[in-house]
Amino acid sequence: MQDDFSALANPEETFFQHGYADGYAHGRIHGLIEGRAVGKEKGLELWEEVGYYRDSPFSGAR
Repeated sequence: MQDDFSALANPEETFFQHGYADGYAHGRIHGLIEGRAVGKEKGLELWEEVGYYRDSPFSGAR
C-alpha cells in the first residue's frame, strides 16, 4: 500500500527512473554501433601504417 502512494506522491522519480532505463538501453545500442565503426577505422589506419613500415627500405623485411 505504501508503494502505491509513494509512486503517486513522487511522479518525477518514477519518470526519471523510466527515462534513465530507456536512455541507458538506447545509448548502449548506439555505443556498440559507434564502437564497431571506430574500431574498423582505427584498425584500417594501423594496417596501413604496418604496411608502410613493412615496405620501408629500412625495415629489413625482404
